[in-house]
Amino acid sequence: MVTVIAKITAKKDKINEVEKLLQSLIAPTLMEIGCKQYDLYRNITDNNIFFFHEIWNHKKYLDIHLKTERFLKTTQEITPLLECPIEISLVNKIIN
Repeated sequence: MVTVIAKITAKKDKINEVEKLLQSLIAPTLMEIGCKQYDLYRNITDNNIFFFHEIWNHKKYLDIHLKTERFLKTTQEITPLLECPIEISLVNKIIN
């Protein structure tokens, strides 16, 4: 199992565009082999900051996801709309 926390910070004037692009990833990604969870969150105090919380059965499925045409196209479209590069952390749950 691998868990991903991705932080996406939109430019203040691009929040709606970024949110729309991020939402477009959810349904198709949830249908990918190995994807157990793919949730999008927005920061309560800074509404231009989004987080994905993802759980994959194995890192190999995450690697496949990161190479899909859909993911690569969305990444290319979203990059100019961001304040900074996307921050991705692979994490392990400490207590079940």
